[in-house]
Amino acid sequence: MGAAVLVGNFVGAASQPLGWAVACAVVAALLRPLLSFFDRHLPHLVAIILTLLTVVLLLGGAWVGVLNTIADNVTAVKRDAPAAAADIELDNEAARDFKLEERVTDFVEDLDEQAGTTAQLRQSTSTLSTYVVTGVLVLFFIGYGNRLVTGALNQVDEDRRDQVQRIGASAVKCWRGYIYVGLVQMFAITMIFWAALWAIDLPAPFVLALTIGILSLVPLIGIMVGGLPALLFAMATAEPAKILPVLALLLAAQAFEAFYVRRRVDAATVHVGPALPLIVALIGWQLYGFGGAVYGVILLVLVLAVTDAIRRDEDHPDFHPERPGSEPLSG
Repeated sequence: MGAAVLVGNFVGAASQPLGWAVACAVVAALLRPLLSFFDRHLPHLVAIILTLLTVVLLLGGAWVGVLNTIADNVTAVKRDAPAAAADIELDNEAARDFKLEERVTDFVEDLDEQAGTTAQLRQSTSTLSTYVVTGVLVLFFIGYGNRLVTGALNQVDEDRRDQVQRIGASAVKCWRGYIYVGLVQMFAITMIFWAALWAIDLPAPFVLALTIGILSLVPLIGIMVGGLPALLFAMATAEPAKILPVLALLLAAQAFEAFYVRRRVDAATVHVGPALPLIVALIGWQLYGFGGAVYGVILLVLVLAVTDAIRRDEDHPDFHPERPGSEPLSG
């Protein structure tokens, strides 16, 4: 009991660096295919540096470019969303029973705390040190990830080592495929809805579109759930020319995701239903904010990919997935 209390206190005190380590390991695993591509043509050290530079320039530049847009849009949402909810409550008894204005006010205040101008100013003091630490950790996991995996496999009995390697390779391949498709889908949905909401002149179009794009990662229902704030603003205008396009686009995007994208992704990678990602995202948001929600869902997909690979290996024990050369789990 004393040891359990000691370990619990240790984990609680070290939650931030442990979270950084897990997040950096995830990023390094997702970057492994890009590193492998550069490795085939360049020395290993140069390939590592080029991989990190590519990520920093693309993702870092894009993030810096949208920071001000996000802050301005969050301010507009905080100003206009409660008023829109109040207007809907005037003519809708169900909205009054639901306490729509109160719930919307709580939501936008939480959003401002997580992503608004105040949050960015508060976080700016520790941003540089955080980037330095996480950058070093990512570099470490990229450079030594294969050795860590090989060392872990060497701790397994020889009789089971091939099976663990086989299951791990299959799970990582499916996990990466699912995450890559999700990232592409999130980007495409965000861009499409940003243009559409801007065209019909809704307030804070980028944040509304980004909300839809992020929640589109929740299968089957995410686009409709993420589209509720945009639909709320459209309904507050009481203009069919704004309400109908938003509703039609949400329904069309959700139907395309459910009946076309989801079927192909699930067949090629791993099946992830809507309930678990939504629950994990809500818990992660409450515990660690936006990063906790994102990495929580990513790790959930990895767990589901492992369980699915175990099931498939038990059903077909002679099945051997393709392995990338001498890298059994691709880092």
